[in-house]
Amino acid sequence: MQNEEKTIFYVVFTLYFAKLTSKMYNGNKIAELLKERKLKQSALAEYVTGNSRRQIKRFTEGNPTASTLEKIADFFQVPIDVFFDREVVFQKPAPEAVKPDGVDQVGQMMKLVNLQTEIINTDKEYIKTLLEENKRLREENEKLKK
Repeated sequence: MQNEEKTIFYVVFTLYFAKLTSKMYNGNKIAELLKERKLKQSALAEYVTGNSRRQIKRFTEGNPTASTLEKIADFFQVPIDVFFDREVVFQKPAPEAVKPDGVDQVGQMMKLVNLQTEIINTDKEYIKTLLEENKRLREENEKLKK
């Protein structure tokens, strides 16, 4: 049973991470910057990979590594954050909400961790149910074959 739980956790984590990254990274920003600044794809490819013949399609359509994305940002002289779709508004907290010992931040982090754990556990139970149903259907199928 322990291996099954590890498998379930791995599947849930992989799906959760894929969902996060697919929503954030926007490779179209590269094409927009190239067009806006009237730069050639080959110049970007040369700067990033050292080879002007490499296609940048894998940068725009895939998820480049952090080091590759850093080089792309350096090429355009923009922060890496430009390539991510984020709608984050940072607000200064009210003075009474900030505690000098950082307890409030720890409490907020713990709430976030607990929420993420709840989501993972819910997904884990759903996947476990799917696996059990899959097993039941396979056994039923085997019986029908005999």
